[in-house]
Amino acid sequence: MASLARDRGYNASANRALIGDGSEIRACLPKSQPPENFVVYLEIPPDGSLGRSRFEPLTEEGKCFRELASKRRFPTPPGTYVAKHNMVFNRRS
Repeated sequence: MASLARDRGYNASANRALIGDGSEIRACLPKSQPPENFVVYLEIPPDGSLGRSRFEPLTEEGKCFRELASKRRFPTPPGTYVAKHNMVFNRRS
């Protein structure tokens, strides 16, 4: 299946759908220190569901995000689309 990528407007919409208001995402994060950064790739078919997903590296937090993403509905993409989101957490030295 061919996928489109790099439509900035759609990518931003898909990322907002993934993050939501942030309350569910916060439940995935440890209370003590920020987790390791990771990259999320989400394949979104024309019906706005989640197709395949990839998290690099796949951390415990990434597994939690993957579970949340599987329940999300995304805006209608311009064809099958792969959204990319860099999950960057503030780490203190």
